[in-house]
Amino acid sequence: MATKKKSIIIIFIFCFHFAYSQKDYPQNYFRSPVDIPIFLSGNFGEIRASHFHSGIDIKTQGIVGKYIYAAAEGYVSRIKISPSGYGNALYITHPNGLLTVYGHLKSFNDTIAKYVLAQHYAKKKFAMNLFPSSDKFPVSKGQIIGYSGNSGFSGGPHLHFEIRDSKTENPLNPLLFNFEIKDDISPKLYDLYIYPQNSHSFVDNQNYSKKIALTGKKGEYKLKNEKTFEVYGEIGFGLKTYDFLNGSHNRCGAYSVKVFVDNNLIYFHELTEFSFSETSYIKSFIDYFEKEKNSSKVQKNFVEPNNKLSIYNHLINRGVYEFVDDTIHLVSFEVKDAYNNISTLSFNIKSGFPETIKADEKMNDYVMAMPFQIQNTYENEGIKILIPKNTLFDNLFFEYSAYDLPLNQYSKIHNVHNKFTPLNKAFTISIKSDKIPKKYYEKSVIATFDENYSITGSIGGTVKDNFISAKSVQFGSFAIAIDTVVPEIKPLNITDGKNISKSKNIKFRISDDLSGIKSYIGYIDEKWVLFRYDAKTQTIFYNFSDDKIDKGLQHKLVLFVIDNKNNKASFEANFTW
Repeated sequence: MATKKKSIIIIFIFCFHFAYSQKDYPQNYFRSPVDIPIFLSGNFGEIRASHFHSGIDIKTQGIVGKYIYAAAEGYVSRIKISPSGYGNALYITHPNGLLTVYGHLKSFNDTIAKYVLAQHYAKKKFAMNLFPSSDKFPVSKGQIIGYSGNSGFSGGPHLHFEIRDSKTENPLNPLLFNFEIKDDISPKLYDLYIYPQNSHSFVDNQNYSKKIALTGKKGEYKLKNEKTFEVYGEIGFGLKTYDFLNGSHNRCGAYSVKVFVDNNLIYFHELTEFSFSETSYIKSFIDYFEKEKNSSKVQKNFVEPNNKLSIYNHLINRGVYEFVDDTIHLVSFEVKDAYNNISTLSFNIKSGFPETIKADEKMNDYVMAMPFQIQNTYENEGIKILIPKNTLFDNLFFEYSAYDLPLNQYSKIHNVHNKFTPLNKAFTISIKSDKIPKKYYEKSVIATFDENYSITGSIGGTVKDNFISAKSVQFGSFAIAIDTVVPEIKPLNITDGKNISKSKNIKFRISDDLSGIKSYIGYIDEKWVLFRYDAKTQTIFYNFSDDKIDKGLQHKLVLFVIDNKNNKASFEANFTW
């Protein structure tokens, strides 16, 4: 890369604006969905494991069963019951073109609950997605619609509350709708990250990213070590930051971040709205290596070429600055929450060509270069890899290796790049299956392994043309394994012949060691009964309140659990209730 005298070459200018960014949010249309003070354990746009948080999490004082109210008049347009996700959730469509969502409920009000239970038994399944007609369940503002709970993938009792655009289904930031939530605390800044963008870019003579601790309070931050760092070439910045609201110690997400170089704005994102179709782009928004290696959530304040997130309001050259002169530059950040509490960070950085260079030696070890815009393939006698176009967020120097494992006689273990590189969507991996006995073809899976080559799970797999193939959304280590083991059924409150007349339910823990649970089905007295499933605790339970069996009699229970390779476990017991 030729040295340039100017401090910056503007390659691209991207400006993105949401439809709602130019509109006023209705400030008094919605009431609180709870009748207790609102304290939050999570806010809109907060970085979660694989997505932006699409609503606010309202604390329910550590308990379940709090009344949940319709935030405005409308009608119940959707009822979703899931063992994961939002668990028991209601969706209400409002006349103003908005929709509210109420997730992780314990139960619905009596009218809705009766309808849902009938649907469970009519369809003979637990997970459901129902779309009642607009005249089925009209609601008025402040009407009780359900009770707070901990269903689905919830880390504790709370209400997940969303506001969406009814037409696009895009979630909107509820903190912009004037709910009575107190917040006078500025975001907290913890660490700055500096990222060389290519092999010709350096930070303190090194071609590696650099982490720098920050210090400060009351919204004013600086580098803990106030040395002036030296950079050269194309450089991006990142920040580890959290927001906190009054009355809560939970770490929430910042609303917006701006980055300036010499007082010129080069990066600005703001979390007012996003699309669920953009979920996978969060892997590029964050420092994925830090997340996977250190469980640290760092926001990259520059945009990789294949990151199509729509939260970016202003970008110059994707937020990447080219330092090619010989001078000192002022870099500053402005981090804001939804209530206009602001924190700032400013520091000097020296631009200049490094005298000594420590480059990334791994750059010489790659197998092939893979452009993100095209379909990429890699193949040898033991493996085929197909990476669809736009699966990568940036061009990739692809790495591959394979080893024999003493305890795995079905294939080598294949190290497909590394788990620290994020993917926008799934790629296909096919491993040669000529070592699998034919009787085990239908029981074979592609297993995943950790750094110690212990099995961590599987991505499934089907056998065709002497290969077993499956899709994965993450690079890593893979090998063929065989699943002939039936799922485990562990009764938690029932044994054969037991009198459980004082119990509210029959409960089991179910699990599978490799391919995962595909289905389960339970019968009492040869009649199908509803066993609800809580995926986070791996428990299923039948509630006697369903009123499907007679009290004071002896009954027979039969339960079947099937994994994804059709290994079936069963449990039988006679009981009195």
